[in-house]
Amino acid sequence: YKTCLFFIFMIHILQAYFDFFSKRYDRFTENHPTLISTLQLALLIYVLLGLAYLTNDFLLPCLQKLIKRYKLSVAIGGFAIAVGNSIPELSTNLLSCLTDKPEMVGFGFGAIVGSGVFDFTICMGIAAAYSYYYHQQSIEFSFKALKRDLGIYMLTLFYLSFVFWDHKITLYESAILISFLPFYVFYIGKK
Repeated sequence: YKTCLFFIFMIHILQAYFDFFSKRYDRFTENHPTLISTLQLALLIYVLLGLAYLTNDFLLPCLQKLIKRYKLSVAIGGFAIAVGNSIPELSTNLLSCLTDKPEMVGFGFGAIVGSGVFDFTICMGIAAAYSYYYHQQSIEFSFKALKRDLGIYMLTLFYLSFVFWDHKITLYESAILISFLPFYVFYIGKK
């Protein structure tokens, strides 16, 4: 708990420093953009490392206890992590639909597909490299689970491209899209 508070406190201190520094010394930041970029990159690395630490030491043990206590499948636990990971994307897509600029509505499709590509490439690659580096073993996964998840992912992308074919989404099409989620949860929960 104290580690979390210290981490959050340090983020706020660094962010306040950057806000003060950039507002107070605009000429300095214009003349030294490399220094500011370096400091921002250092802050980003610090935040990512802190997030990795908090996830490893707090989130995953809690998730394991919940799975054990309620006798859930590991796939449901992974789904819970995925939902938490997708909340910012959902917020972005909802806000882009609520703007008065029609061109921003198409932003959602790129965010959805781009997020999937990022998850399947970068996230999986970093996780595999981390596992091999720290545990001296490759990631082992069930081909059955991979086939199941990729199959459902491809089905939803196919339906999404069909929905976007005429450049509009009707209420019925959105209801079908939303119905994919309970179907997926039920499907992975019974396995």
